[in-house]
Amino acid sequence: MSTLTGPLLTDELRSFQAEDREVVDNPVDKWAAIAGRWKFNEDGVEFDGPDEPRNSLPLGLARASGRFRDGTIRTKIRLTRLEKTTGGVFFGFKSTDSSYFAAQIGAYDSAYAISEHRPDVGWLSIARAGLLSNLSTDRAHDLRARVSGQSIRLSVDDVEVVSAIASRPIDGIGFGLFAWGDARIEFSGTRLLSAAPKLFVIMPFAEPFDTLYREVIFPVASKLNFRLVRVDEIAGPVHYAPRIALRCCSRLRSTFFLPPMLSS
Repeated sequence: MSTLTGPLLTDELRSFQAEDREVVDNPVDKWAAIAGRWKFNEDGVEFDGPDEPRNSLPLGLARASGRFRDGTIRTKIRLTRLEKTTGGVFFGFKSTDSSYFAAQIGAYDSAYAISEHRPDVGWLSIARAGLLSNLSTDRAHDLRARVSGQSIRLSVDDVEVVSAIASRPIDGIGFGLFAWGDARIEFSGTRLLSAAPKLFVIMPFAEPFDTLYREVIFPVASKLNFRLVRVDEIAGPVHYAPRIALRCCSRLRSTFFLPPMLSS
């Protein structure tokens, strides 16, 4: 009888994990100004200040097209001053009245920060590090915000500088560029690196479930851009129980689950 030990476990699980890391790298070039004054052109994006001069909440949000859950948002940011100004990216967004998150440079008098917007409180710092003076106005900083579940990791200029675990699930799918203050901020080279969301199906491998999977579940999931593979479709030997167990283990971090369906 096969057991899940030794090289089989290591090699198979490594194979499945590598498959899960497949990502799509897409440039982001469609925007909508949600808050603040923005300019969008082929060379990049520019924040020119809040909606109204002397606004006590000089917030800038430029929402990008598309959806974002897990993956990496990357952009280059050049601040034109270091005091009372912040540039970054936001994610988990539904509306300006909802909770969402931001990864920033120049926030809270620190070089790097991860923060959360709560409608009943306002903006809260959940992690920050570095001296503000370590940032430069002479060049752009390469910012990457990586989100996996509730884990948020911020890298600047290819160095991970701060990370945090969100206190709640990151529900919204909106993302974009974040700005704060009345100084000009320049953004360029914004890209989204993400994998298709996975749908984990638990069901018997027999009729009528095979037909239901083939004619309903699979086409609907594919149309919604979910990545869906039923474990008995994995190529391999006839006795594939160890492979099924490994596939299940490697999918436990999936965001979406489709529960078993009961026949009448």
